[in-house]
Amino acid sequence: FHPTESVADKVSSLLLFVPEVMLHVSRPVRWDSDHVTILNDETLELCKEIVRCGALDRVHIGLDYFDASINRIGAYVIGSRATQKCLMQALLEPPPVSRPASSAPSSVPNSAPAAESWELTLVNAKHPLPGDWQVQPVEVKGGQRVDERILPALQQLFDAARAEGLYPVVASGYRTNEEQRQIMEDKVAAYQREGYPELLARQAAAQWVAQPGTSEHELGLAVDINPDETMDTGQELYDWLLAHAWEYGFIKRYPADKVDITGISNEPWHYRYVGQEAARAITEQGLCLEEYLERA
Repeated sequence: FHPTESVADKVSSLLLFVPEVMLHVSRPVRWDSDHVTILNDETLELCKEIVRCGALDRVHIGLDYFDASINRIGAYVIGSRATQKCLMQALLEPPPVSRPASSAPSSVPNSAPAAESWELTLVNAKHPLPGDWQVQPVEVKGGQRVDERILPALQQLFDAARAEGLYPVVASGYRTNEEQRQIMEDKVAAYQREGYPELLARQAAAQWVAQPGTSEHELGLAVDINPDETMDTGQELYDWLLAHAWEYGFIKRYPADKVDITGISNEPWHYRYVGQEAARAITEQGLCLEEYLERA
C-alpha cells in the first residue's frame, strides 16, 4: 500500500470476495530491528474495522514480534496486549450512526413499537420477549420446531425452493429460554478456546447470538434455513431466499447493511415470518423490521 493508505480501509472490500482473511500485523520502521506491534492509530483502526464488519471469526491476526532491543517474550507480550486493548476498544465503540430520537418520549422506554398483529412482534436487545407471549410449537422434518401459525407459509416456501432444485432444511427453529442460554454459553466457550479473554469472548459472541429473552427464536417465528449439504450449496439457496422469501411472508432479518440497527451481524440463513404484506414492503424498500415498525 501507499504510505498514505491504511490497511484498515481495505478490510471491508476484501471480505466481500474472500471467506477469510489472514493479516500479518507489523510496525514498519526504517531499520529491520523494531517491528513489535504497539497500541497506535493504525492498529486501533484495523481492529475497529474488523469489528464493524462483524468479522471477528473471519479475520485471523498474526503479530510480528521481532525486536532487536528487547527479548522475544517481551516483544510478544507487548504486541499481544496492545492488540487485545485495540480489540477491546473497538468492541466498546458505540454504533457509528445514531438513530434519531422520538419527538415525544415514550412513557415505557423499553416497550416495542406497536404491532398490528402477532406477526410483527418485535424482539431484539432493546425489546425483550413479551411476558405474555404464547408459542404453539409444532415439529417439522428434521426435529426442529416452529410456531404452528407459520407452518403453512414455511411449507409453501420450502416447496417452491424444491421446485427450483434446491433442498432447504430448518437448521434451527423455536428455542426455549434455557436453550438460548446454552447456545450463548457454547459460543462464548468457543471464543475462549481460541484465546479470547472472557469479556471479549462474550462481546464477540453477542454479535452472533442474542441474549436469552431477546432472541427471535424464542418467538417461534424465526428459522435458520440451511441447505441439505448432500444436495446443494449454501450460497445458491441463500440467493434464492433473498429473492423469493418475501413472497411467502418471510424476510432476511439481519442484513449486512443494517448491523448498526439490528445489533446482529449479517446472517444469510436467518428468516423471520412477518406476513406477506409487511414482507413485500420491507423487501421493496430495503428496510429491516425495526425501520419498518418505526415508519408504520
